[in-house]
Formats: sequence, structure tokens, C-alpha cells
Amino acid sequence: MTTSGTGVRNVFLANLVGHRVVAKELWAFALGAGVGEALWRIGPGRGSGVSARAAPTSGRVPVIDVVKGLAIIGVIAQHALTRENMDGTGADFWFRQSVPILFVLMGFNAARSSLRRPAPTLAGAYGARYWRGRFGRILLPLLVAFAMALVAGGASGRLNVRPLALVGYLPVPGPGKYWITILLTFTLIWPAWMHLFRLRPGLVVAAAIALDVIFELWAGHMDDFRGAGSAGGYPYAYDACILRYFAAIAVGMWLAIDDERTARRRLVVVALAVPSLGYIALAGTDPAALPSFVHGFTLATNFAAVPWAATILLAALHLWPARSVPGTGWLEQLGVASYEVFLVQVVWLGVLTDRGLVHFLVAALASGLLGWVLHRVLTATAVGSLGLARGSLARS
Repeated sequence: MTTSGTGVRNVFLANLVGHRVVAKELWAFALGAGVGEALWRIGPGRGSGVSARAAPTSGRVPVIDVVKGLAIIGVIAQHALTRENMDGTGADFWFRQSVPILFVLMGFNAARSSLRRPAPTLAGAYGARYWRGRFGRILLPLLVAFAMALVAGGASGRLNVRPLALVGYLPVPGPGKYWITILLTFTLIWPAWMHLFRLRPGLVVAAAIALDVIFELWAGHMDDFRGAGSAGGYPYAYDACILRYFAAIAVGMWLAIDDERTARRRLVVVALAVPSLGYIALAGTDPAALPSFVHGFTLATNFAAVPWAATILLAALHLWPARSVPGTGWLEQLGVASYEVFLVQVVWLGVLTDRGLVHFLVAALASGLLGWVLHRVLTATAVGSLGLARGSLARS
């Protein structure tokens, strides 16, 4: 179904004004709105910017890499396991939250880095140094993965080159490709987003959450999107829209501020995790009670799940020792190379289509090893050829 711009606007307004939202949907909406209001009101300040004192005092935190390592394993599990494998495991509450956790981390890590080394102006934030770094961190691995996909897809007969390749769509039908397009979008808008965040952090976070909530409600009432997930996939325009994860990214940014109100901000997120868990439970047991949202995987991982995903991250930051833990070095390395691991698993699972427990274990091992090797090689290449500092290539 093709919808004109006027038709989209009319559908959007009609649903916002005239649609009867059931109490359970209103609860989900209120959860998102409540997060936004709370974040606006709790510092570093309503109407004040982020001062230099609010910048994180340290760089790399080992537990963040551990969480990323576990999350990328969770992503591969979602892609490689069957529904029967996941039934009865409570997947919605833990490894299916890997995607929201990674987006919270995206905002958290990017904001920590930008707060430690703030650009004096917006033009400076978009300077040559930024684009060199993005090429080494994002585009170079993507170009290599694209070449791998061309070879593997051609050899297996599963080559699928589309115009969407211009926005990161790999030429094999592997799972999770939308994440690449979202990452490229994030790269384009991040300096401007962070510039506004430094000026009005609470307002920017609240606005981002509001946009996410509005987008999900709008998408849930579009005929092209409605129920698409349960029918076997979403339109790419929905799948790869960064607005789906604005709330997760914004909450990560908000948690990255390190000042006298850090504990209060974290307490708000933990408190909101309670209704968030209730929403996830409802989405898994009675999805028909939430007809205004797009169904399928995204139902249990949208903005209403963000407080729970962020609480998982906060629990790890609180409970994990500040230094590396013996025996977990491989998880840290997996987290450091998580972007390359993700790219490899898209190609691997796009070519090898069998699913199940054994296939998951093989895919996780192969993607982990190949992704780690790719990361090491490309990091050395970027440092040697582009003149980038090794620390500037840390993953967000």
C-alpha cells in the first residue's frame, strides 16, 4: 500500500485525536512520557547545560566491553535460534533485550567520549578529525564486510544487491542489517545531537523520548506496518528508522553525565524498570492487548523496555569490579570487536540459513573469531594508514 504525504499526515492526526487507546496502551505511553518528564527535571539542570565537571573522569571501563560482548552473543542467539529453542526461557527479559542494551550503550559511550573531549563549536564537531575517525571505526569494516558478502553471496547463490546498499544494506539476506543503516544515520546526526545535549540536556533527552513514543504510535496505525512483525518481517523504512531507538540512545546519553546528581538519575531509571518489566510481560503474554503498536520482536524491545535494558547496564556497572576479572578477557575482547562480530554474523547467517542450538553455537564461535581478527587487522590498518590514535577507534 502506498500512502501519500497528505494521507500519512491525516492518518497520524486522526489516530492521535480520534483513536480510542485502551488502558494498557495508555500505560505504555505514560511510561514513555514519564521517563521523558523525569529526565527533563533531573539535572544537570532544566535550562542549564552540561558543565566540564559533568564529564566522565575515566576512559575505558572493562565492564562495558563485557556487557557488549554478552549483548552481541544475545543478538546472534536471537538470529540463530528457533522459536522452539527460545520458548520457556524468558527470552524477552534477558537476551532479547540485547538490542535495546546496545543502543543504550551507543548513547552512553558516545556521550562519555564527547563529554571528555568536547568540540568548541558545531562546525568543529563535524571537522576532518571526526570523519577520519568514523571512516576507520565504521566505514572501513563495513566496506570489508560488503566485499565478504559479495563473495559469499555469489558463491552460495544468495547474492541480493539492492539500491539500499547505499545506506549499508549488505548484499546477502542476513538478519539485523537494519542496525547498519541506523548506525550510519547516527554518525550523520551525532555531532548536532551532542551539541544540543550539552546546551539543554534534559530538554533534548525528553524530546528524543517523545519522538520515539510518537513514532511508535504512528507506525502502529499505519497499514503497511501494522502486524508486519508477526507476518514475517517489517518494511525496511520502519526497521531501519533511528527514531525507533531514540529513547534508548537518549537515556544512555543522560546516564553518561557524571556529577552530583548521578545517583538520582540512576534511581529514576531503576524505579521505572518496574513498570517496564510489567510492559514486557504483557507484550509477551497478551500482545493483543497492545494493538496500537507494531507487533513482533519490536513489541518487547521498544521505548517501554528501555528502563529495564538500562537497569541491566546499571546493575553491571554497579556490581562488576572496576578492573578486569580473570577469565572474562575473551568477553572484553568480544565486546571491543562487537561491531565487526555483528557484521560477520550478518554475512554468516545470511548464507547459512539453518537455525537451531548447534547452528547458534557454530555461528557465535565463527562470527566471534572472524570478527575479532577483522577488528585487529583493521585497527592496525587505521592506525598505520590514517594516522588515527588507537584510543580514538574505541567502539561506541
